[in-house]
Amino acid sequence: MRIPRYIRNLFCTLNNKIPDNLTLSLDISSNTDWNNFEDLFSNKKIIIKQADEIVDNCITIFEKKVFFKSKINWNKDYNTNKIWPVVYLSKINYRDCLSGDPKDIWELNRFHFLLPLAKAWSITKQEKYAEKIINLITSWIAECPPYHGINWTSGIELSIRQINWIWSLRLISDSNSISNDFLNELAKSIYLQTRYIRNNLSLYSSANNHLISELSALVLIGKALEIEEWEKTGFNFLYEYIDSQIYEDGVGVEQSPSYLAHTMEFYGLSFINHIENIPKKINERLYVGVLYLKAMLNKDGLFGRFGDDDSGNILPFSSTYDKYKSLINFISVLIDENNLLEENFQNDEKLFWFFGYEKFNSLINRSSNENVKLPTSFSNGGYYILKNKINNKDCKLIFDCGPLGMIPLCGHGHMDALSILLEINDSPVLIDPGTYTYFKDLKWREYFKSTRAHNTIEIDNINQSESAGLFLYTKKAKAFCTKYIRGEYVEGYHDGYKRLKDSTIHKRKVLFNIKDKEIVINDTIKCNGSHKLKQFYHFSPNCKIKFIKENTFKCIINNTNSIKFIMDSKFDKVGDKNVLNTWYSSLYNNKIESNSICNKIKINSDINLITKIQI
Repeated sequence: MRIPRYIRNLFCTLNNKIPDNLTLSLDISSNTDWNNFEDLFSNKKIIIKQADEIVDNCITIFEKKVFFKSKINWNKDYNTNKIWPVVYLSKINYRDCLSGDPKDIWELNRFHFLLPLAKAWSITKQEKYAEKIINLITSWIAECPPYHGINWTSGIELSIRQINWIWSLRLISDSNSISNDFLNELAKSIYLQTRYIRNNLSLYSSANNHLISELSALVLIGKALEIEEWEKTGFNFLYEYIDSQIYEDGVGVEQSPSYLAHTMEFYGLSFINHIENIPKKINERLYVGVLYLKAMLNKDGLFGRFGDDDSGNILPFSSTYDKYKSLINFISVLIDENNLLEENFQNDEKLFWFFGYEKFNSLINRSSNENVKLPTSFSNGGYYILKNKINNKDCKLIFDCGPLGMIPLCGHGHMDALSILLEINDSPVLIDPGTYTYFKDLKWREYFKSTRAHNTIEIDNINQSESAGLFLYTKKAKAFCTKYIRGEYVEGYHDGYKRLKDSTIHKRKVLFNIKDKEIVINDTIKCNGSHKLKQFYHFSPNCKIKFIKENTFKCIINNTNSIKFIMDSKFDKVGDKNVLNTWYSSLYNNKIESNSICNKIKINSDINLITKIQI
């Protein structure tokens, strides 16, 4: 499916002609009352500090501060010092791991760091912040000519960059530093970038969040440049593709909460100036998407992490407020469902910058609403939540029994069928491993996607599905939920190992046994021949695992609470930590060793394996 894109890139016109009547309007929002920021928020000093660092070319990328020299080279990888050639985009293979990870340079070129500068100008009116924004954009336009270099190879990168340009410039639109010459050069650049997007929409294997990002850019830039065809095309496609992005139960079709959040934010940004005209179907999908994300949260943010997460952002207006909660707040206000706002939404400055002082102030002073009862089963996406008190502790378990990912490639899905996540009193215990990398190292990419990196069972040392590349699966496991009782019980199975010579099925049942103060996990393997099984439990870095006796382990959570894991006595070997190095990644480009338990057994026929988690 990459062939059509390759052909278009190969023969893409190099015509840089700009329409004679091109005009640029920065009026992307009707809100201009940003002068009251200090009446609502107390983080002015933090914003000023961030902005001053950026003025000095200190930019935070993936939570790492990077110091650039007096001039930023937009084609240089700050991690490896590799300089990507400024050649025609069809000659650049960014998927080649030996060339370095393009996400490092793309993250820089998304221009998220313009937002602190724009906010600082809005608060202080000091021109040095506006001047820095203009200088950075101007230097990028000079160093990244149309259709050349790594920064022209991905439509989503073109989209996110322009979204950040336009929103940041909107905040400083009254600055004396903005000249007509700059606006003319800006208009030319965003016209060419968006024309490339329009002519190369990701309608094939990347018809996922990539496509939605491009459509959002068509709407935003179409409005800014007053090109009605772009804006209309964006809106029409956004409506057409909503069914293929978000299931009726709110789960993202890509099986990744991270990319669901991206998709929802792109939709929100597209309709922020058309709140009264959001189509009913889009409104309904955004609503159930919010319910799903809220169900996946804990007090610290997203707990229910599944599939890929590249730690990416669209418009990160706040560095101190959780981005998933902020997305929930944004969409809730957009679709007029203020009862879905997070409890501490008053600290979410993104709402202020998006909707202005008057609207934000009215939200704060509104009558309190009763909490919405969140769903716990998501049958389309295949996630089921068991939530109950066991021994006076709040226990929450998420059972993964859904599709591998978005058909046909399932590129952002992981091989995690029947995996479980567990938290006790809002503290993670059993966790998803995260993502770590896409392009840097195929070995690490495959590990974090693998079955053995998740809390499930691996058979005969192979994965449930068959990976054929960084974002490609050829043989795909299908999972099915067969029974669910809210707060008490869930069961399901997957067919990923039916491809073995001896067709094999893995079934799993999970019971909240309130009376005996335990969680019971029953794994059944249905087979006719001999197999090697490995059962994995991966723990949060905040948990310490201690062997007690025979098949029993103690898990100490945050040096306070403790629970016991009692493994089935039928295992040949219990808790052999040396089977593999296990890893956890909470942030792209970052990984740490994690505690895990691996139980092994050789079988010749059907078997049941019981794990008891005593609370």
